[in-house]
Amino acid sequence: MKKNLCDEIAGVILAAGEGKRIGHTKGLVKADGVTFLERVVECLKAADCKPILVVGGADYDDIKLEALRLGVGIAHNTRWKDGQFSSLKVGLTHLKMNVCGAVISLVDHPFVKAESYQDLINAFRRFPQRIVMPVYRHQRGHPVVIPRAIIREIIEAGDDLTLKDIIGNHENMTIMHRCDDPGVLQDIDTMDDLMKARKK
Repeated sequence: MKKNLCDEIAGVILAAGEGKRIGHTKGLVKADGVTFLERVVECLKAADCKPILVVGGADYDDIKLEALRLGVGIAHNTRWKDGQFSSLKVGLTHLKMNVCGAVISLVDHPFVKAESYQDLINAFRRFPQRIVMPVYRHQRGHPVVIPRAIIREIIEAGDDLTLKDIIGNHENMTIMHRCDDPGVLQDIDTMDDLMKARKK
């Protein structure tokens, strides 16, 4: 039997932001008694992502405690004020290069369904050299699954770029995967955003 060429897919959760607008580190904000970070971690675990790594920055010690409670890895982005791409580079640098890809999750998108994660990963396993992005009602969302070649490209990229720039340079290798899940678009920046998302 032919060996699966995509055995191990990592999960990287970007949780370094300060969360000024919501008044608290986003990863530790709770909805129905569960932190945003736990919601994302449980989805990645259910999809059998290994390893799972959280990138913390602001309030790092608190995020680290939550990551340890959840049984996942933690990396410290001391330059978190430089923006999300700096956290992404830190997270990917900590991965072993034997992973065939990585799911890039944003901790402020906690309402993505576990089934959506699984669907995206299943699509990636079929095409492990491609980027897989969720699309809901013609809008691109998160999480995004990237292959090993893109992991390397991001690590080596200049600090002035973003993940959107990298994906834009590879539109020809990007799969737009339709998801019936508004959670892929729900960026929770404020308590008002949280209230609206919980009503959907």
